[in-house]
Amino acid sequence: MTMLPCPFCGEEKYLEIGTMEEDQAGIPTYIYCEKCGAQGPWVPIDFDIEYCEISFIANITGWNKRL
Repeated sequence: MTMLPCPFCGEEKYLEIGTMEEDQAGIPTYIYCEKCGAQGPWVPIDFDIEYCEISFIANITGWNKRL
């Protein structure tokens, strides 16, 4: 799996995983760009993301999907 750069500014280094407090569906998770503020869709993930690579999370949340 590879991590695609930000679709708006092209940033590759400053992409982060964002989360919120766990709810019934799991941990709301998304990828965001620290450079321009773009973010992907929120997706509830029902496993510990602490040990996941950002590229894996990017595929699950749809960050790597370009429409």
